[in-house]
Amino acid sequence: MDCSLEIDNDLDGISPFDLNWGIELPRQQDAAPEPEYDVPRVDEDDYSEEEAQIFKIVKTKMRLACNVNTTWSRRKKALDWCFVRGEQDSNGIDFHTACLALGARPDVMQARLHHQLYVAGIPLREPMSIWIDRLPEQYESEAIMAAWEDGIVLVREVWRWPGIPIETLEEKSALPNAFEVMQKLEKAGLLAWRFGYVFLTGRGPDRVKRRNFSWSKSFF
Repeated sequence: MDCSLEIDNDLDGISPFDLNWGIELPRQQDAAPEPEYDVPRVDEDDYSEEEAQIFKIVKTKMRLACNVNTTWSRRKKALDWCFVRGEQDSNGIDFHTACLALGARPDVMQARLHHQLYVAGIPLREPMSIWIDRLPEQYESEAIMAAWEDGIVLVREVWRWPGIPIETLEEKSALPNAFEVMQKLEKAGLLAWRFGYVFLTGRGPDRVKRRNFSWSKSFF
């Protein structure tokens, strides 16, 4: 069973980028073609009664974080719960403990949430808290392979600020060749941008659409 807890794509409302958001990034090339098979969907029925309650909490928080109709205050609170270690909800449950109880990996869940913010077309109006979890080692390795140390600089900035304006990213990175590095990271499937906002997609949309794609299996 794939425990990455895939987020539903049937988000309510209209994305501010809805008209042009369907343009796909270049496909990441695999070493060898993967056989096609369906990845089983995970829902509360796959867990015990106690685990199902935790599953619902995680699902609700992640939907609040990436639903286009969520107010900024509620989105920020949901993102803090998902990314700031030890942040608890009204039930005293924190994200990492919830993931552990469900057999899910927090870094994979967070990566999936970043990707969903891109799909939904939701650039954050400001960076997330300085206390969020660090960039996953998987992404650090992939950024180095794509664009060396400069790649890590940019990816770390976008990890903290999904939908960061390009001009702000260039300024914060202080890299003279920031846009060239961004292009390398886009080619690798790590970054994408639309209308001047940069997101950490992590996995190219064309790859994610495969029936046999699994977020958890795409990480170490």
